[in-house]
Amino acid sequence: MTELPGLYSVPLETNLASALTIPVFLEHDAKAAALAKWWLAPKLEESEIVVYLTVGQGVGAGIVTNGNLLRGTSGVGGEVGHLTIDFNGPICGCGNHGCLELYCSSIALLRNIQSKSTEFGRGGSLEGLTLDKVLDAFRKRESWATRAVGESARFLGIGLVSVSNAYGPDRIIIGDEMSHFGREYLDAVKAALAERVNPRLLKSLHMELETSNQNGILAGAAALAVGHTLRG
Repeated sequence: MTELPGLYSVPLETNLASALTIPVFLEHDAKAAALAKWWLAPKLEESEIVVYLTVGQGVGAGIVTNGNLLRGTSGVGGEVGHLTIDFNGPICGCGNHGCLELYCSSIALLRNIQSKSTEFGRGGSLEGLTLDKVLDAFRKRESWATRAVGESARFLGIGLVSVSNAYGPDRIIIGDEMSHFGREYLDAVKAALAERVNPRLLKSLHMELETSNQNGILAGAAALAVGHTLRG
């Protein structure tokens, strides 16, 4: 958790179980959402490799292969937000330089607007700027918001080149906060990916936004808890 490094050594699962006196199961948000999508969306059964991206305050991914979740050693498989897209870039909380999430997370979007307000042509005070305010301005077609969101989308598309090359998914789903920017955002991500990825990979890839009103992260977490309980 690069934005909250102090939580790294906190045993959340153990502490919560002790405080609540009930069984507690902990799962990464993107992995929970990926599993929920696989279980609850029948059409995904036709896909071999699904990547569910949570693009919010960070960038993570749940990668499902024929119904099986890729966890990786120590459970860190899918940390695509820490792919390097600029080896001379700013240092990330993970210790690396130029990580993807430093360029396309919701936090990065707000920071970018703050630092490039003149370049984007945004007038007025930046005090109290929130993602909801950016989203509102984007929907009103205010130029500073469309430029900033377009730049964020482009960075995500560039990062997805590495994701496509590494995993060869046939479906990528973008969820969490940045998905609220809608079709124009998705089209900008696709365009940046198309400029750089092998056409053969692109031909078999379907990319979409999370459109369900159901909270996939909570649905996945609930399903995991039920599964653990039934197996226990």
